[in-house]
Amino acid sequence: MKDLEEKIAQQEAEYERLRAEDKKRALEEIEENRREYEDVEMDSKEARRRFYKSSSRHTPEYRLEMSRKAAEYEDADEKDKNPFRDDEEKKKRPPRRLFDDGGRAMNVNEANLDFDYDDSDSEVIKVTLHIFKHLELSSLDLDVEPTFLRAKVKGKVFQMRFLEEVNSDSAEAARSQATGHVVVTVPKSRPSKAFKPVIEEEKAKKVIKEPSKVVDIRNIVKYEDVPPPLESVLDFEEAENEDEED
Repeated sequence: MKDLEEKIAQQEAEYERLRAEDKKRALEEIEENRREYEDVEMDSKEARRRFYKSSSRHTPEYRLEMSRKAAEYEDADEKDKNPFRDDEEKKKRPPRRLFDDGGRAMNVNEANLDFDYDDSDSEVIKVTLHIFKHLELSSLDLDVEPTFLRAKVKGKVFQMRFLEEVNSDSAEAARSQATGHVVVTVPKSRPSKAFKPVIEEEKAKKVIKEPSKVVDIRNIVKYEDVPPPLESVLDFEEAENEDEED
């Protein structure tokens, strides 16, 4: 059984090696073929004819290239049939609203960006935009205002309203070389101070009460208001009964 497992592992390693070599060779061939049919100065019909005459092999890389070009040609044919298609689609789309009727910035994520919002710091707010690592900075337009942040990625809008007002003039942006993410740090207009319970001296004195004076309980209830003992009441009733018998 152990010999069989080792043989299978060797065959898998050999297959991965051959596949890696084949993939590298296919990508080099495709790149060479593109020089023939993706010349900008070439007529579109001639470029298409050269593409269909170019060499091809049954590999995943060639199939992806064929799918890409087929979709490109299909889109070009549709535009030839209706050259005003893009303008009509833009007219059908409702205009993008960035502010509500009250003038407040709306949250918009037309660019489908992932982001992190961190306002746990008492002094600043940090917003991390998950920009693609290979996106050039020329394709990114960043704007920070006192109440919102707006970023345009290849013309698509990402806008987020801050939960509190910030000092936009002191905003800073940095991009991570490892991930490509853009971190925007902006100070809060009204930094929240950590709560520290402080007892003033005067209040402390009020908390410590002065010892109460001694109360004379003898003067609380008058003597005539105190009911007589039960024994004296019984003796009085017995005396009345004896007088009646006499």
